[in-house]
Amino acid sequence: MIENSGQCTALRHALVPGASEADLKAAFENSPTVTSPVDALREGAFAGVFTGTDVEAPFRATPGYTLHDAPGINIAYRANEALPADGIDEMWRQTYVDLTTPQGDLSDSVDGLSRWLVRNQPISLAVNTVGGDLTHARKLFEQTGQVVYTIGYEGNPALTVQARPQEGEVFGEFPVRRDLGKYTRYPVVVPSPTPAYNSTYEPSFLEEAARRAPPASLAYASTLLDLMKSPHSKGYCVLVMEYLADAVGVHRGDGSQTGGPNRTILFGLQRPPLGQQTFLRCGSSTTLDELAPTLIPFYVTNARDGLLVSVDSANASLLAHLRALNVLTVSEDAASFDTRCTSEEPYNVVPPEALADRNNHPDDLETFPLVGQFVSLYVPLGHVKSTQSDDQKFVEFFSASAKWLRLQNA
Repeated sequence: MIENSGQCTALRHALVPGASEADLKAAFENSPTVTSPVDALREGAFAGVFTGTDVEAPFRATPGYTLHDAPGINIAYRANEALPADGIDEMWRQTYVDLTTPQGDLSDSVDGLSRWLVRNQPISLAVNTVGGDLTHARKLFEQTGQVVYTIGYEGNPALTVQARPQEGEVFGEFPVRRDLGKYTRYPVVVPSPTPAYNSTYEPSFLEEAARRAPPASLAYASTLLDLMKSPHSKGYCVLVMEYLADAVGVHRGDGSQTGGPNRTILFGLQRPPLGQQTFLRCGSSTTLDELAPTLIPFYVTNARDGLLVSVDSANASLLAHLRALNVLTVSEDAASFDTRCTSEEPYNVVPPEALADRNNHPDDLETFPLVGQFVSLYVPLGHVKSTQSDDQKFVEFFSASAKWLRLQNA
């Protein structure tokens, strides 16, 4: 089950091999209904469907969907072997469900669904396993960049994908990664302090950080720092490395203290979807000081495997630096880079003007955000949970995933 952006507890799309539109109709047959918000509160019907079509219960029929014929149930659905077209309308606060019923090898369906999830970026994904087999669930986790994942079992299914951030069930809202800059300055992550999104470091603080060596586990990054000229950019790179050294890896949440269902929770920073690349584009005059802050989250972690730095052919100095640092680099003009972006469909593309967080001019590399907000521009984060309490099989299997962001040893 996949839930769409902004409605993180409302089913919008389901992929169920062998299911039919008749199954959807039957599932919704006895849906609880309410006539007003007041009635919903009085009756405790928080999963009810509003009846009628007035201002309290807006519902519009959309061509191509079947309307449920039960009296007062404003629910629409449709079934297809193929996934919905990209750009699916979330049908805000209305009960619309697209059902995909694939044929053939389920592994192929998982791969196709993974690509669809990356292109459309719903907040959350629920996977209900068969016989406790977590293979497809982990593959979906590894090949996508959702914020909230819930894994269910027969007898204890994942019916929705709520999150309790106080327990480590980190959630947030991320646009499609390549389009993030069109909609927001930073992704919204909960829990996080609101002032953090508008905070920057004092230049003197960055200068002080520039005098420190990188964390001992990242000593090899001193070679990169030694090539930098701006003390502010250099100091910021040190701060990013210190943050990553402290934050990476898988973390265990605790769902036992707040009175809700005691779910098994893992959370943390993650690599971009495995098998997909991030392109950093550098122009003819881009300097290492401009590139380095954005390069660091990849250079010092296992996300390096999915990074390609594209450099304008005229920028010989930067090309030489990157090759000396063993960064995967390609020299090409702007037209060739545009062709690459179209043909290879990368996970993310960071243009020259967006390097160093879009805050800085090449002659004024002094304004940098808090490192947590900065890193969230480039790598996924969030949580994955099991509906079962103390699910050690889930913990061991998902903790071993290559998706979790970890430090690169050299």
